[in-house]
Amino acid sequence: MMGFGMGLGTLGIAVFFIFLVLIIGLAIWLLGRLFPKLGAINPRLGMQAPGETASDILQRRFAAGEINREEYRAMRDELTK
Repeated sequence: MMGFGMGLGTLGIAVFFIFLVLIIGLAIWLLGRLFPKLGAINPRLGMQAPGETASDILQRRFAAGEINREEYRAMRDELTK
């Protein structure tokens, strides 16, 4: 005879979901480590591309019109001190 006592129960289901979340999190972390350049670098969010220097960021901001010529020169002079 099969009864209702053969299931996982509440604790078993909770442990299963915790395990499932950990496995999905591990997969996402592993993919991020294997393919780091898949994440888009968005200058609007202030994210910095790997290997980008402060001078590169300053030039990019000036070219995009985020800062004016006076601010660019002041910041450039500050960086070259």
